Amino acid sequence: MGDEITAIFSQFLQEKDIFKRAQLLTSLKRDKGVRVTDIAKGLNMKSSYVSHILRLNKLPALVIDGYYSKAITPTHLYILARLHSHQQMVAAYEHVLANNLSVFDTEILVRTVLYGIKSVGEYLSVDELRVFTVLMRKVGITAKIIQSRLRSKIILEMKGDLLTSSAKLREIMQLVEKLQAEDTKADFL
Repeated sequence: MGDEITAIFSQFLQEKDIFKRAQLLTSLKRDKGVRVTDIAKGLNMKSSYVSHILRLNKLPALVIDGYYSKAITPTHLYILARLHSHQQMVAAYEHVLANNLSVFDTEILVRTVLYGIKSVGEYLSVDELRVFTVLMRKVGITAKIIQSRLRSKIILEMKGDLLTSSAKLREIMQLVEKLQAEDTKADFL
């Protein structure tokens, strides 16, 4: 890397102001043509963290003023910067201030705005997962359940030829259809 780029890396590491740091990274990326992965390597950071810092440049002035007046933390900034428009950022920022939201609550707010999904409910317990996987194993199916705040996934794996696996899949599909019919019937009553 050139001396100029190395000097910017050094300046970045010495800079305390979060927005000046973001501007330095933008200068490296846009003006010098340095890729995010190369910036991350040069600063001994992860690429995702460099991207978080770069996103700070798109925050509206109102949110930046809120940071300098110590109304919100740097972590709030990173989370709010994930939103797509200035209007969304300002609305979320005002909601954070009006309701004194923690970082965790701000994360939930931004996730709701971005994905339209509210973080309500709770994960399945370890016992529930174990009971399900043991039950599935008894019928020759390896089951894996993955849950996140945005979606859940059940992966069923069975060994055997098409004749055997298709028969088991049809049984599972019939069970789901039967459950759906019972739910519909219960809703009617």
